[in-house]
Amino acid sequence: ILDMNMMILPGTQGYLESGIQMAQDQNAGLLIVRLNTPGGMLETTQSMIQDIFRSRVPIVFYVSPQGGTATSAGVFLTVAGHIAAMSPGTSIGSATPVQGSGKDIEGDMKKKAENMIVALVKSISDQRGRNVEWVEKAVREASSVTEREALQMKVIDIVAVDLPDLLRQVAGREVTVENKKVRLGDFSAAPQFVIEMSLKDRVLNVLSNPSVAALLWLGATTGISIELYHPGGILPGVVGVICLVLALISSQVLPV
Repeated sequence: ILDMNMMILPGTQGYLESGIQMAQDQNAGLLIVRLNTPGGMLETTQSMIQDIFRSRVPIVFYVSPQGGTATSAGVFLTVAGHIAAMSPGTSIGSATPVQGSGKDIEGDMKKKAENMIVALVKSISDQRGRNVEWVEKAVREASSVTEREALQMKVIDIVAVDLPDLLRQVAGREVTVENKKVRLGDFSAAPQFVIEMSLKDRVLNVLSNPSVAALLWLGATTGISIELYHPGGILPGVVGVICLVLALISSQVLPV
C-alpha cells in the first residue's frame, strides 16, 4: 500500500517506482495506491504512467479518504491503474493544463498542450476500457464528477467504503498485466504492508514544489548577481550557486 497524499512531483514518481519494485521483489499479489492529489507536473505524470504499464504487479488506484480528490494529473494516474476505485465523498476531474505558476496557457500553446494531453489520456482510457469521451471533457472543459457519477459513466470500476470493502470487490476481476489476462484473487485475509516514502523523495518533492522552486531561482539570480557586481563578497555567490544547483535538481535538469 502506498499513501500518495501529495502533489505529483519528481519525488512522487520515485515513491511509486520504489513501491512497484518492492511489490515485485516480494511477489505481492496487489499494489494499492491511496491517492489524494491536486495534480502536478505533466512530464512526471507521463513517466509514472509508463511505470504503471510496465508493472508486473496489478495496481489499484483508490481515491481516498472522504473529501479527497484526483484532480488534474490525478485523473491520468487513476484511469491508468489496472483497477480504478474511489471512496464515497470524493471527486475526480478538472484536468485542463495550466502553467507551473497556475496561470492559464495562452494562444496556440494551449491548443497544442490540450491536444497532446487528450491524445495521451484517450489512449490510456481506451486500453483500460474506460470512458474516453469523459476524460476528453475533463481536459478540454475541466469537467469534474463525484464517485457515483464516475462509476455510472465507467470512468472508474469500484466505489469502496474502505480498504476491506475494496479488497472484497477486487476479488475475481480480470485485468491485463504485461499483455496477459490475470484474474485477481481474494486478498481480504492477505498480509498488508504500507510502504513509506523515502527521505530523498520527500526532500525532492519539497524542492520541486513550484513555490519553492521559484524562490530557489530567485535566490540563484540574486546571489550570483550580487557577487558579479561586488566581487569578493563570497557569501552571496556561494548562496547563489547552492540555490542554482538545487533549482536545477528540482527541475530534473541535474540528477540528485
